[in-house]
Amino acid sequence: MQRLLTRRLRDHASMKSPSPLHVTQASPNCTGAASPPWADPLLAQWLNRWQADGKTRVTFVHAAFQCAFYADDGTDALDRADPEKFSFGVLRKLAKAGRLFQLEVPVAEFQAAKHRGADWDSRSSPASQPGLAAWKGQRDLALGQGRGRPLKAGDEKLIWHDAGGRCMYRGCAKDVGRTPLTGKAAAAAYLAHIVASDEDGPRGDYTSQTLSDDPENVMLMCDEHHRLIDRIDVDGHPAQKLNDMRREHVEMVRRALDGLAFRRSKAVALLADVADLKTSAAERDIQKAVLQRGLTGVPGVDYLVRRTQRDDRTQPDFWRHLLHEHEGELLELRRKLGSNQPLGDGCEVLSVFALHPVPLLVLFGRIVGEARPVEVYQYDRTRATWCWDERATPNAPGTFSLDTSNTVSSSDVMLSIELTAEVDVDALPPELKQRLDAKSLPWVRIRNANPSESCIRTGADLDAFTAIAREAVRHIQDTMRSSHVHLIGVAPVSTLFRFGQLLQPGHHSTYTVYDRPNRSVNFLPGLTITGDSVVDAAQSHSSGVKTILLR
Repeated sequence: MQRLLTRRLRDHASMKSPSPLHVTQASPNCTGAASPPWADPLLAQWLNRWQADGKTRVTFVHAAFQCAFYADDGTDALDRADPEKFSFGVLRKLAKAGRLFQLEVPVAEFQAAKHRGADWDSRSSPASQPGLAAWKGQRDLALGQGRGRPLKAGDEKLIWHDAGGRCMYRGCAKDVGRTPLTGKAAAAAYLAHIVASDEDGPRGDYTSQTLSDDPENVMLMCDEHHRLIDRIDVDGHPAQKLNDMRREHVEMVRRALDGLAFRRSKAVALLADVADLKTSAAERDIQKAVLQRGLTGVPGVDYLVRRTQRDDRTQPDFWRHLLHEHEGELLELRRKLGSNQPLGDGCEVLSVFALHPVPLLVLFGRIVGEARPVEVYQYDRTRATWCWDERATPNAPGTFSLDTSNTVSSSDVMLSIELTAEVDVDALPPELKQRLDAKSLPWVRIRNANPSESCIRTGADLDAFTAIAREAVRHIQDTMRSSHVHLIGVAPVSTLFRFGQLLQPGHHSTYTVYDRPNRSVNFLPGLTITGDSVVDAAQSHSSGVKTILLR
């Protein structure tokens, strides 16, 4: 019926009679140190008491491989037990003394009995030592491998794997892969059949031979619960109940082990040589940054919209040419990373590594959106890494703030993101500066109390910015009801990409995103992002406007 998986641990010193144990009515789910009431040492202790008094008669009742005992002590108590080495030694002594009686009853009668039967004394007969040995041999055969096929070694390993090395009895989960060296003989774990491998065994039937080597018909169990289901309470553990236990346990183990795995993440690099400075993102560095975020990066990095051309952003047709040159890459970006597109490879999280001019960063964020989990990475030029500085502490609450003091309802508004420095008003396009001076253009400002290049050093800093930026978008769209936003960004790349993510396709205001190629020129219009498309914002050339649909 079961297969012993670990060697018995034997005392290197001489074996002695078991020490007295405190007998309690233990629960079948008991996994503590106390022995269950049917355990061999406790049965031996109980038998020794009657053997020592020299007069009390003990009756041994059995049905197939199950057995119980009662004594002529003035009660009707009937105790089911699992006799083994210690108990059989005492039973032989009682049989030799003529004070052990034996009674075989039908299985149904045995299972229904809660107390000694009224006519059991008259039906019993004196037990003999050979008779005890014969019954023990038949019992061992019924509870052993029987006539079924043995499990394959690979299937044994599969059962251990499915069980997670824990007893599969509901609520037990005892670690059967470890056995404390107690100095006493002990079995660490058993592979117990649900439907016995022999028709005469526990829950055996016409399917026993077929299911004997089926790993799904076998449960990993601790010694206590293996004995409970096979020898003590077979009727209380029908096959369906044990099958349910096995299935629940396997599911729980799988969920627990799956919880050890980080979420899988797909990494995407969006890089450009900005201000004629070479930028790069090696796969090794990217994977290191992904792992730091508690994610598992799938092999390979998608390098999309890679721009290595000379930085000619001061040219009037620059943004029209850029949209023309990279139209295929932008459409591929939309196809691969659009909010309604699956990442594949079982990935749950998108990791974005971006270094581009401000208008493109906002555009990339708008394409990616917020429909899936997205991790945005901030490159630290001083440390030359995409990883957060683990020694850094988050900014104090209130470091980032939203200034709406100079706003009224208007069809258009200027929004500035001022985190690394404050906006140089004199560097704004003349028409914007004139309207600000005349107070005819409302100005919403996301500000940093301590502007610096290193204002985003932790994930908490980026989250704090996101909350403020979301409030700004909501204020412009819902309170001011502005249809056109002039966006000026003086901020880390991660915040500009994140801001773009907040723009909901088809619903956000039109954003004209400005760019300042260097400090010797003013802010220039770069891209205009509508709810459905992106266009060149300059529109000062004679070659027409370049438009790319985003939906």
